[in-house]
Amino acid sequence: MTLASSALQPPASAPAVVLTIAGSEATGGAGAQADLKTFQELGVFGIANLTCIVSFDPSDNWNHRFVPVDQQVIADQLEATTAAYGPASGVTAGGASGEPSAPG
Repeated sequence: MTLASSALQPPASAPAVVLTIAGSEATGGAGAQADLKTFQELGVFGIANLTCIVSFDPSDNWNHRFVPVDQQVIADQLEATTAAYGPASGVTAGGASGEPSAPG
């Protein structure tokens, strides 16, 4: 293993690698950011593939501003994470439908 590839490996003590396939939500309260925080709390090594970028518009009653990630970019992310970590022990998915959910 090279020095560069060793930086991609999860810590030896991590019991599992878990992949989230989700959108990125700018405030960190939802989407991939929230999933990664949850994974850390659960003691698993989290990785993320992004499906969209969402921000809230404060001038429009905090409605969603939604930008989908191109399907080829999503496929490229999956290829890269699989090559770096092998198959994930678990996967969560969300944010791929193009229809964002209302803020909770």
